[in-house]
Amino acid sequence: MFWFWTVAPFVVLVIWLVHMWILECNRFAAHLPKMEPYYPIIGNGLLFIGKPRTVMFDAFIKPFGQFERWFQIWLGPKLLLSSSHPDIMQAVLTHPDCLEKPFLYDFAKLEHGLFGGRYHTWKTQRKALNPSFNVRILNSFIPVFIKCSNLLVSNLEKAIDQGGKTVSVLPHISKCTLEMVCGTTIGYDVLERSGKDTLLHNLDRCFELVAKRMLSVHQYVDVLYRFMQDCAEEAQCRNLCYGYFDSILDSIKNRLKNVNDMEEQEDFKKPQIFANQLLSVKHNGNPFTDEEIAHNIYTIIVAGNDTTALQVSHTCLFLAMHPEIQERVYQEVMEVFPITDQEIEMDDLKKLSYMERVLKESLRLAPSGPNIARQAMHDIEIGGLAIPSGSLIVLSIYAMQRRKDIWGPDADCFDPDRFLPDRSVGRNANALMAFSAGSRNCIGGRYAMIGMKIMLSYIVRRFRMSTKQTMADLTFRFDVTLKLESGYEVCLEKRTMI
Repeated sequence: MFWFWTVAPFVVLVIWLVHMWILECNRFAAHLPKMEPYYPIIGNGLLFIGKPRTVMFDAFIKPFGQFERWFQIWLGPKLLLSSSHPDIMQAVLTHPDCLEKPFLYDFAKLEHGLFGGRYHTWKTQRKALNPSFNVRILNSFIPVFIKCSNLLVSNLEKAIDQGGKTVSVLPHISKCTLEMVCGTTIGYDVLERSGKDTLLHNLDRCFELVAKRMLSVHQYVDVLYRFMQDCAEEAQCRNLCYGYFDSILDSIKNRLKNVNDMEEQEDFKKPQIFANQLLSVKHNGNPFTDEEIAHNIYTIIVAGNDTTALQVSHTCLFLAMHPEIQERVYQEVMEVFPITDQEIEMDDLKKLSYMERVLKESLRLAPSGPNIARQAMHDIEIGGLAIPSGSLIVLSIYAMQRRKDIWGPDADCFDPDRFLPDRSVGRNANALMAFSAGSRNCIGGRYAMIGMKIMLSYIVRRFRMSTKQTMADLTFRFDVTLKLESGYEVCLEKRTMI
């Protein structure tokens, strides 16, 4: 007992001194409102540690709705300057000194690719890979999208015949988008390979653990994290995912060795495989290393599959809740594509104007990438706040796109017509950024829109969707991407084929 009373005051003193030192280092933000409850050293950590993912999501999003502009979130001793104001978000994402990503992205272990790469890595790679998603190449992907969408609706029909009308659409759509992204990224028919269900499970679980670590202060230090069960499970899931694609990448390299004069090939009628671009172009005067190739392949596959699958699933659920909107989409599809399995051209997709508004509204209410973080590379001033170099900034796209002061009192309602020109007059031009903004935005935004339009065209043409869920029933959970805890159950009824 004597030992305790001798040591305890010393420990308290050390904690107090460390706390005061942390506050002094971040004195520039002392006047900003703070997420509560806040405790010395651990900050807001108790809101997240050990909590269910739905609780974590609600706790994290809540202050973005409370504070109009800048406020403080503390993850342990780490200060996160936070905001959901569209002008502040646009200023951060387009600022040339805010192109660095903070340590939180390191947890994904994709630091040699576009997603998690440091500024100088990202800058040269992005410049080299931008042509991989030009209009001609995107047009060459359309046959792949059509093939995969045809298989999707066939599998949904089988699910109805075997298990009843109510179907969880996300697993089916996720397999479709995996096939799409692999067909256009590595040129392989993944669904014909065994293990795709395990692959999708491991991808989901791996990034679930990454997201959990982002809000778990006690897991930040690598030395400590290695002794935790989450680390072992994450490593197992990651290794299984990497192993699935490593043999495919070896095959691609061997295939490319037999192709002469790659740079002279201009046949854009055939899909221009992303992996071929990685293996044939240079960045900063050097070819992509094996590690850079692997990290970019994994990034494109994970991002292209998970985000697109979630967005189409969210849209199906929204359409199932709103049959009148669903019918308008169906009628438009029938006008643009009156003949079953007719050839689809890029110009045809541009005619789907109402579907585009539906997708924008879906992206507004349920952006697949709900939050984004940046790190100041130099001293800057944004939104009236002088921000020192090295400061961490967290922005909520999800919260911004539901702000009632921007979108009106019905901001939580699904209304595609809010994107009509006359209703958009006077709205903040920065209020929708589902694919991020600035030069470090999503490289595959146009790719995703084309794929989603084709998938939805096939789904609404083949099925009438309904659900008992309402918008108020939707419960999201904290993850790298936006996922529903309440599920993606939709009742499918076959339409009469024309």
